[in-house]
Amino acid sequence: GSAWDFFSSAERGAAEAALAAKQRAFAGSVAGVSGTLSSVGRLRVVDASGPEEATVSSALALLAGVGTTGWAPVAVRPTVVAVLGAPGSGRSTVVSRVCSELSCVCLEPEALLAEAVSSGHALGEAASAMLKAGKVLPSSMWVDLVAAAMEAEGGVGPFVLEGFPSDGSTLEQLEEKVGSSVSVVLRLDCDAETLGSRLAEREGSAWDFFSSAERGAAEAA
Repeated sequence: GSAWDFFSSAERGAAEAALAAKQRAFAGSVAGVSGTLSSVGRLRVVDASGPEEATVSSALALLAGVGTTGWAPVAVRPTVVAVLGAPGSGRSTVVSRVCSELSCVCLEPEALLAEAVSSGHALGEAASAMLKAGKVLPSSMWVDLVAAAMEAEGGVGPFVLEGFPSDGSTLEQLEEKVGSSVSVVLRLDCDAETLGSRLAEREGSAWDFFSSAERGAAEAA
């Protein structure tokens, strides 16, 4: 009844430990941006542990009217919404439905990077060179990619950013770059057991969501 049936207890334990580590890393990375936005009333937390449709409905209810100029909680133009969530939280589904039903523009940084590289955009070429050299892309480059995409879309929005910005420093850089505040962040909270179960059901194995290095580290542990 589950993809886990094909793994030994030791393999399950290693995968579960790796998943738990990923969840802790996500919680740690968003703590800063969550605290910053919560203090000014711009954080909304969505319980993503239940049925997917319930999560989507909650997100849609929170963002109803997002395309209206002067939309609360912050009267800014363009309206920028960020949706954060660990792997398995249903983040991509929520973003897709919100953009479809509320007529928003979805911007996902990794997709923007792939497009910039394939199109020969200067940012894409610079990022490609860094990655080939084994370097990690700085947050400023991700900000530039998102800002360029917003400008290419007319700069009006409303924009929904998937998984970005994930920390306070990147949030500040983005707001300075585009000259506008992120209106609200939706954080999808989901318990580790549910996340693990969902990931295990996708593509046949929970290991599909880890790099070879991460798999090796988990197996060694």
